[in-house]
Order: sequence, then C-alpha cells, then structure tokens
Amino acid sequence: MDVIFVLDASGSIESSNYEKTKSFVAQLVDRFDVETGNARIGLLTYSTAVEAGFAISFIGLGNNWLLPLILRIPDSLSTTKYEG
Repeated sequence: MDVIFVLDASGSIESSNYEKTKSFVAQLVDRFDVETGNARIGLLTYSTAVEAGFAISFIGLGNNWLLPLILRIPDSLSTTKYEG
C-alpha cells in the first residue's frame, strides 16, 4: 500500500497545530509495516508552493528512520493571503 500525506504548512496554521499534525502523522505511520515494504509512505507540504517532505519510502528503511524525518519537516515562514 502506498500512502501520501499532504500537510498544510502555510502561515494560516499555527505552529503548535502544525506540530500536532506532524505528531499525528508520525503516530499513524508507526502503525504501518514500512520496513518490509508492505506500506510505503510519502509526504508533501503546501503553502505558496508544494514541496516534497520526502518521497515514497524505500523497502528496508523502517520507522526508526521515517518517524524522526516526519517530525523535522518545517512549516512555511510565509503567511497565507486570503482573497475573496
């Protein structure tokens, strides 16, 4: 199974809430069987542009590698411009 997470890293999300989101994703990913390749995980962030947090994980790279990577993904320093 391939799972891609998409996180809103824009300035409209408070830093504390962004950290909670990353923590939630890390806890969820910890339940997947990543090391054997039964699950492959990817993560994108978006703000003013879409950025790859990391590509689909590779077989053999388990949660010990993946979870810290999720928690280190920075949020955007920009703010979101609302028009309407």
